[in-house]
Amino acid sequence: MMRILEKYVLRELIKSFLLTFVVFTLIFFLLLLLQVIRRYSQFLTLLDILALTPYTIGRCAAFTIPLTMLASTTLIYGRMAYDNEILILRAAGIHFHRVFQPAFVLGLFLSGVCLYINGDIVPLTILKQREITYKALESILSVTFSSEETTIDFIPDVRIYYRKLEAGNFRNLVIQHIGQDQVAEEILAESGNLVYDPYKKLLTFHLQHGSINYIMRHNKSKQNLPVPQLKEERFFFDKISLPIALPKEEQRFNRDLDKFKNMKELWQRMQQFAVQEQQAAGRLALAKAKGEAGQIKAEQTQYDKAFDDHWDCRMEWHQRIAGALASLLVVLIGAPLGMIIRHDNRLVAFGVAAIPVLLIYYPLQIWGTSLGYQYILSPFWASWLANIIGTAIGIGLLWWVYKK
Repeated sequence: MMRILEKYVLRELIKSFLLTFVVFTLIFFLLLLLQVIRRYSQFLTLLDILALTPYTIGRCAAFTIPLTMLASTTLIYGRMAYDNEILILRAAGIHFHRVFQPAFVLGLFLSGVCLYINGDIVPLTILKQREITYKALESILSVTFSSEETTIDFIPDVRIYYRKLEAGNFRNLVIQHIGQDQVAEEILAESGNLVYDPYKKLLTFHLQHGSINYIMRHNKSKQNLPVPQLKEERFFFDKISLPIALPKEEQRFNRDLDKFKNMKELWQRMQQFAVQEQQAAGRLALAKAKGEAGQIKAEQTQYDKAFDDHWDCRMEWHQRIAGALASLLVVLIGAPLGMIIRHDNRLVAFGVAAIPVLLIYYPLQIWGTSLGYQYILSPFWASWLANIIGTAIGIGLLWWVYKK
């Protein structure tokens, strides 16, 4: 009898999951595809978009699987409660955990799938998208075209905004140079034109009537002050030429390397950075003991870089695992909420269950990530804060339903 019950619940969960997964994934895929077409339709062929399609679907799946599991769990247990099946099972002496066991098994399996997607599929997807955006970039810079209010944001350390571009002539141009994830230099110009040398991979902007703003920051937030001190200097010009070197093929993906690594490579990279940080800390302590100011400054710079690299790698590692376990976490929330609302309507069940996820889990995840990159929380707590609080809420709901 137990096997029949568990198979029945599992079968209903899988049927609901597959249907909802196809719908959710298709919606998210179409939204991402529309963004790609809107931004790069002039420069990419249909074959380029088709080549990116399986990677895009894989990346969508990492986000839609937890949402789909939430919707399916809430719907099935809500329908069972609505039809009094839960009450009948309890009256027959079947223990509470038997009813929820299939959902936990399915959630655990989907967490493993999400871990594989986050660890291997998503890094490959980001790499492929970066390759295609570079192809679009070279097409943009090597042809004459007209456009309105466009942003070029896929050149490493540079963002370019303009109000209008026609036959190579810009209007209201903004060029930002990024350093340490902050704007370090901002150039504003009323007009200008662009010369692109495809052999040297060099952009040269010839700008008229504008200003250059240098933004200097002191004291990283991981050190003594929680908020960096800002100092800005501004210079005006009538005409200026600004060269921007595009990265070579082998240098294009040196930035954000952690995002391109699978789990095995990321683990090896994290261990390497840990050793480098320990070695840098030892050299810094030795320099302080000798009291050599110049050596202390040099070693402090090396230590800060090793610390940042190790920190960012740990953040990426923990976020991938914590995000994958969201499929198991939503079972703890969706199953008891489904029994509480006792409704067989798919939209109502999902809408009620999505409230704690959208209002608590995801805001906590974003907040924790932000605190992690500001060095306020450790990578572990920054990545797992939302999961820990969500698990506590889910266990509380399960306990309340069990007692009721």
